[in-house]
Amino acid sequence: MLIVELEKTQDKIRELLASKHFLKEIIQLIYPQEKLNIDFNLSNKQLAFNDSEIKQLPFLVAANIWEIIKDENTKYLTFFIKGMKDADQEINPSNLSANTLNYEKLKAISKIKDHLKVTDYFFNQIDKDSNYTCVVLFKLYYKIIQEGNGVILSSQQNVLTHYTIKTPDQHILADTFVGGVPIELNLVEVISGFAWGMKGMKEGEIRQVFIHPSLGYGIYTTLDKGVYLDIYIQLIKFNKIQKTENFPALTFLDLELNIDSESTLEYEAEIKKVAYAQGYRIWQHYKKNKSYTLLQILDGIKQFQSTKNVNLEINQNLINRLHWNIYYAN
Repeated sequence: MLIVELEKTQDKIRELLASKHFLKEIIQLIYPQEKLNIDFNLSNKQLAFNDSEIKQLPFLVAANIWEIIKDENTKYLTFFIKGMKDADQEINPSNLSANTLNYEKLKAISKIKDHLKVTDYFFNQIDKDSNYTCVVLFKLYYKIIQEGNGVILSSQQNVLTHYTIKTPDQHILADTFVGGVPIELNLVEVISGFAWGMKGMKEGEIRQVFIHPSLGYGIYTTLDKGVYLDIYIQLIKFNKIQKTENFPALTFLDLELNIDSESTLEYEAEIKKVAYAQGYRIWQHYKKNKSYTLLQILDGIKQFQSTKNVNLEINQNLINRLHWNIYYAN
């Protein structure tokens, strides 16, 4: 019964996608009770661009495409452009069959490897900095920002703390300072790097702690995989009743990816296919408007590629109108 219902739903979706009045039907599905005053039969005059806007289109299209591809590995730009050229010449594509699922898996692995390289370099550098105290060689370091006083934290404790946890790109994972309310933690329940980064602290002390992913969240996590943590910790107070208990054990996470050279070559092949397919499909869409040529767009992309830190101010309204024009005209 469920399969029958699924097939009916899929048939309805296919019919909707094939409809010439796709947008109108979608809006009516979303707002069935509303009387929306929308003209779905716009004239060509209403869709047309003026001379000034037409002159802007080559730059805007090139900029829009560059925004899409610049964060990917640009060494595969050759394959992306090859896809655009084949689409322009209407050559029957032979490389649109990339295994997207496998590509995403291999891409994630490649990203983890890059993160681990950055991490290893960072800890090699910080080991040379005399301002930081080494707890575990190349794995865990701290610097005292503010001295504390009183009893030293040396055993398993319930501690009251404030902390901010950031990734290397300054993405904040947690921040108790924002709400102004400190949090109580049992150190046996936190990651090893956090607990051992606090070991030896006094009440009132503030530390900056750098934690290697093997003592943090590792590579099998929904957070950024294989990145080190930058933690700002303030120890407000701790429970002295537990003083006789042992400090939490120092445990290391396995960061082995078990990636062989064959998998690396497989990733190279997949990313080339994906780059080609992406270029082919993007230009298949944009070439439907005749206000610019592929040569103009490629010239624009080359300029963006050769200019570092280029600030692209994209007229999003004009780009949106261009997309509407393409969909409406076709």
